Amino acid sequence: MTASSSHSMPQSHGQAAAAAAPPHPEPSPAHARVSHHKAPHPGSALPPSPARRDAAPDPVAGLATRLQLIGWGIVAAMWVVLVSSIAAAYLALGLRGCLACLGAAELAFAAWYARRARALSEAPCASVPANYDADRVVASYLNQSIFFRFNERYATPWFMDTPLHLVARGNLADLLAYGFWYKTV
Repeated sequence: MTASSSHSMPQSHGQAAAAAAPPHPEPSPAHARVSHHKAPHPGSALPPSPARRDAAPDPVAGLATRLQLIGWGIVAAMWVVLVSSIAAAYLALGLRGCLACLGAAELAFAAWYARRARALSEAPCASVPANYDADRVVASYLNQSIFFRFNERYATPWFMDTPLHLVARGNLADLLAYGFWYKTV
């Protein structure tokens, strides 16, 4: 008696058939039609297209890569110019002269930036379009209200997703006043 048969237990007919069956059944014709491509990305609506060797490379991707390389080249060139100009100033003027030049450059930049920040912080001039009739726009909006409701889903993105019950009444009035009449309350 062999070692394998001495330790085996008698099997019923169903157990013998199950042991003889392969672990994975052969695919049926219905299974043969199933695509074995990778699953699409959860956010994508279209299934992935099979890769083609004869397809032309994506010109936008190539352009983006070239622009990135050009950008990094410009940054590297700017660093070389900056370091070499500081070194030249140090060699020509010494440490005190170099620090004086850097301080003057910082003051010039601070003056320019303060002027630019003031210009950017000013309120824009009123820009009401020519031939604008606010009453007509409000009437049109109210006529459209059967299709569109001013509700929380619409209003919260205007207030950085703040729930509508937390938005102050004055802020909502400002939004509507500017949206319809180009005015502030």
